Amino acid sequence: MDELLKRGSNFRPVPTFNVEDASLEEVVAVVKHHEESGIPLMLQNWHKRSSWDPELLSASWLENWQDAGSEIQVRNVYTWDDRAMCLVDYLKYARSTTPFATPEETERLYAKDAPFPTEWDNWLQENLPEYVLNFKSGDISSTLNPELQFESLMTYIGIGDTFTPGHKDLCGSVGQNLMLYAENGGCSFWFMAATEDAREAGSYWRDLGHELDLETHVATVDEFSKAPFPVYICQQAVGDFVIVPPSSCHQVINSCGLTVKIAWSRMIPKSLDIAIKGELRIYQRVCRNEVYRTKTTVAVAIQNCVKEWNSRDSSDNDGLQPLALLLLQLLPLYKQMMIESYDVNHASYLTKALDGESCHCCGADVWQSAFVCDQCNIYDPPSSEVGYIVICPPCYLDGRSCRCRTMQPVQDRPFAELLELGNTALQLLSMYRSHDSIPVFAEDSLYAENVPPYFRMSCFLHLFRRETELSNNKRSRQASGCNTYRNLHIRRPDQDPHPIPTDSGAKGESANLKPSLVPHDWHRLHNSSRSSQSKEKYPSFDSTWEEWLPCLASMYQPQRYPGSSIVLGWYDEIESYSLRINNGATGRANDRSRRTKRKKPQLSSSSSELTSLTSDEYEPRPSARTNGKGPARKRPRTSKELSSDDALSMDVTKHILPKRAPAPNVKRQSLSTTSRDDQISRLLQRVEHLERAQDVARVREDALHERLQSLEAELSSIKAGTRTGEQPQSNWHSWY
Repeated sequence: MDELLKRGSNFRPVPTFNVEDASLEEVVAVVKHHEESGIPLMLQNWHKRSSWDPELLSASWLENWQDAGSEIQVRNVYTWDDRAMCLVDYLKYARSTTPFATPEETERLYAKDAPFPTEWDNWLQENLPEYVLNFKSGDISSTLNPELQFESLMTYIGIGDTFTPGHKDLCGSVGQNLMLYAENGGCSFWFMAATEDAREAGSYWRDLGHELDLETHVATVDEFSKAPFPVYICQQAVGDFVIVPPSSCHQVINSCGLTVKIAWSRMIPKSLDIAIKGELRIYQRVCRNEVYRTKTTVAVAIQNCVKEWNSRDSSDNDGLQPLALLLLQLLPLYKQMMIESYDVNHASYLTKALDGESCHCCGADVWQSAFVCDQCNIYDPPSSEVGYIVICPPCYLDGRSCRCRTMQPVQDRPFAELLELGNTALQLLSMYRSHDSIPVFAEDSLYAENVPPYFRMSCFLHLFRRETELSNNKRSRQASGCNTYRNLHIRRPDQDPHPIPTDSGAKGESANLKPSLVPHDWHRLHNSSRSSQSKEKYPSFDSTWEEWLPCLASMYQPQRYPGSSIVLGWYDEIESYSLRINNGATGRANDRSRRTKRKKPQLSSSSSELTSLTSDEYEPRPSARTNGKGPARKRPRTSKELSSDDALSMDVTKHILPKRAPAPNVKRQSLSTTSRDDQISRLLQRVEHLERAQDVARVREDALHERLQSLEAELSSIKAGTRTGEQPQSNWHSWY
């Protein structure tokens, strides 16, 4: 261990606390201190306490356990393939395998999710502090109904050179791991970061080419030694209890012989804060299931605090103090939840019970607001059983939806009940802290610069979609990247457009939206935010939501396919898709293809892949400046000279409005012999052609304007670097 700590200047030993002769109250005080400080902790020598039962907490007892013949899932750490194996057979395998990996071996199995015996759970309940047990006083998830609680108790059985990749525990929960048994010097090495270094750890994992939240990379000691944050290391042996603080990046490597460990997680108020303000936003983008119902936990905890407060004597300050402290932590989160779930037209939406529902796309807990479709079937393949689809507002805002796209906004309960609960809690706090002035919750105060009004913007998008389908469907155009077309913002060719909300939005709907809530130029916001934060490796949620929301969408992609009943959004990259335009409407060719690698869309050169927007072809006349005989036009840049996005945009425009074939040489008729109807018909046709040409010119003008702004910004930065004595970098290929 000492030699390991010397291998990195940023390596630190994990603080330890000897529990052999300590009281349970002392243990709880130390644990609480490290939860707040965010520094990992290891409680040593639990096996030296008189309550330790070496016969019960052993592999031999596990072999004779009544469920020892049941199958468990084991993972091959070389291929990451899981398979079923009998528990007794795995124990035999573990004892017969070499303690360290050999170059020629192709299989090394690790039992990560073995069953947790009830007898072991009973021992924990009797001998460990109540605070560190799940669903007890130190776990705020205890406020939920049992059917909504997530059971995190699990058993880890491993051998040398098996491991758990670098990751963070779900939803900012506190991780806890106790080693019960070991053979032949079995132990585990833990590499952990502090809570405050979570963002740096995520950025560093991206520098290594991996995503921390996906648990796909095992960092080497050398990689840890180069990390830009302190790395806390400990060697866990029998009787050592490791406490992992919220949002701590950590990795575990087993060494030598067989080890048996038990693990579980707890949710504390700090966990709720970390999850709601950051972690859940990332989970929504990557479609990672939220196993802890975080928002429901906040609301239920406030309800329980209000009930318990009313049952106590108002003069019992000592008894009310813990409730007051908890409400002070939860109410800011509750306000954020209301902002994300509020819309000005909430009274007109259908009320539908959403208790226990999760988003069918990203797996998020659906607390108050959602979009529901009872026409589509969530089962894949479709089943006769009724299975309506539920999509959370953030996913709907990203363009995710059911296949028929006729989802309707619903709410779990009248919004007035949410305001009433929050104001009741605020009133109790104001009585407890009479010297403080606490403002009440009101609809006109539901706004924060760093909290996106998800449901409000989603309802605006829902209204826009409905009006577009009725009256403006033909204005959709095939495009690539981010190209504006009037009031549409198109991100992907196979997705429908989303609006650029302005003060003159659809039928005045955006008049109900504060200008600060919805940007006036969503296309400009998307491009500027993406370019300004392109160098960021991890989103910063401290800035305004207009800054980090587009950055978040460009950083993270879905890591699992939600099923054929769900249509992915315009920010979601999938492996392949074909482009089809039919009367201005876009459609997906292969909904079942799953995103495996980010690729730029490719246009098919086959004319059968594209359908012209009009049966007539048109070529604008030469400008009057050249009279059709002027100097030859400058040769347009080829696709190799353009960036891929520019080349693709040029090709799309060319296919949308192909050149008109040369007109036949028809002898001109005199006006006297031409009927008025024919004249009017030709004039109307000419006006229609001119309007189409004007539309194409707008698209090209927008693209050129954006390109010019980009070049001017690059030139300004180079001039600034030259003035300060820096040599401008020759990077012309990134310009064109």
